[in-house]
Amino acid sequence: ELFGDIDFIIRAHPVFPIGKILNLIEVDHTNLPKNIILSKLRHAVEDINRSDVILYWGSTISLEALAMGKPVISFNMGGVLSFDPLSLFNFQGLRWSLSNNTPIYSIIFEILSLSDEEFLNRAHVGIQDIREYFNKETVESMKPFLPNNFSC
Repeated sequence: ELFGDIDFIIRAHPVFPIGKILNLIEVDHTNLPKNIILSKLRHAVEDINRSDVILYWGSTISLEALAMGKPVISFNMGGVLSFDPLSLFNFQGLRWSLSNNTPIYSIIFEILSLSDEEFLNRAHVGIQDIREYFNKETVESMKPFLPNNFSC
């Protein structure tokens, strides 16, 4: 089994709890594989702390994970609009994108293949990107939200 030794923690948005999602797709939560863990933790940071890699779709949990030096994988469903909060600002660091055509094991293998030095360098870049993102607002930092012809 490809991912038999890997645990997957599933955390849903508080507005749309995992129980409702599983009911909607008609999946019995008592019949999940043993390596699927449904998070019951209150704070997202607790799940980030106990994870090695974060797979997300359209979630700001990616910002928190990068700030903590964790690798993140965005699931890109290929729609016209991107719901990835990291895509607008071209965040770097420990960031990958997964589409329907990309096997997840190839990305996990790539992450595991990073040397310790490369991993730490990329983690540092991600942490710096997040720090810059949350810096004080300036015209420069607001450019992505302003019309192209805007000037002060």
